[in-house]
Amino acid sequence: GRAANLNAVGIVHYLRGDFERAQPLLEEALVLHQSTGNLKSAGRVAANIGHLHAAVSRHAEALARYEQAAALGEKAGDDAGMATAKDGVGNVLQVQGRYREAIAAFEESLRWADRAGDEQSRAITLNNLANSQLEAGNTQAALEGYLSAAQSFEKLNLPLYQAQAYANIAPILAGQGMLDQGRVYLERALAIREKALGPDHPSVASTLCRLAVIHAEAGRYEEAETLHRRALAIREKALGPHHPDVATSLNNLAALYFSEKEYAKAEPLLVRAIGISEKAFGPDHPEVATSLRNLAALYRRTGRKAKAAALDERAAAIRAANPAAKR
Repeated sequence: GRAANLNAVGIVHYLRGDFERAQPLLEEALVLHQSTGNLKSAGRVAANIGHLHAAVSRHAEALARYEQAAALGEKAGDDAGMATAKDGVGNVLQVQGRYREAIAAFEESLRWADRAGDEQSRAITLNNLANSQLEAGNTQAALEGYLSAAQSFEKLNLPLYQAQAYANIAPILAGQGMLDQGRVYLERALAIREKALGPDHPSVASTLCRLAVIHAEAGRYEEAETLHRRALAIREKALGPHHPDVATSLNNLAALYFSEKEYAKAEPLLVRAIGISEKAFGPDHPEVATSLRNLAALYRRTGRKAKAAALDERAAAIRAANPAAKR
């Protein structure tokens, strides 16, 4: 019917990122479904409107729509719809830093997904729940959640979700001193992403960076350098030489050289990273301050104290002008 068509076209606009065109279509579909007493479909559309608000960080509006979706789903006896709505609530609360409440919403979503027998919804929520548990400092529960989600994604043949769960597991293990086990999970994530996305995809570069960090922590600097260089090459090719992610790769590689006291190799990378950050964010952005402080540390190590002091002063001024930025 007309309501289903409006919802379908609205979702197409939403997926294209055209939220202004999507919203009125979804709102009209919701009204039509409610007027004909189709509560199940009305609940599903309300959840879609929630997703739309969440995508543009309208948190209060998103929560209100997800709660509306849950109320409609409960009246309609739509367990799968309830699972989706409660997962949406959890995601918004997590973005707001309300981790305890997010955990409760995700746990409720899991109960509904179990009732509905919806394995895919359950696995995605398990992964989301683990994210919140990690943020709340419950590392062991997060690890168990990611492991369980990874198993489910494998059964469901959702390799990219599986790779994400593996990538989440790795730093937890590494943080517990299990560097080799962490490395194994990242290598699995890398293999899946290379197969699914191709060897030159930005997601592959992100995985290479994380793998390089684990190698460096284990003292395998040559392997770390090779991986950082490959990540840098992918990002330059895929994103262009002036992309902020290229600056991140340059900073990573410079930090590796710095730790090996190879200052002559690190310096040009840091100078280039500062140039990219200034161009991308403006000269007074906290990202620029981070790179300035890295270069100042290098100048101090190589006896250029006046140059180091000038950079530190500039970095401090940027920090003072941006007190909310992470230090």
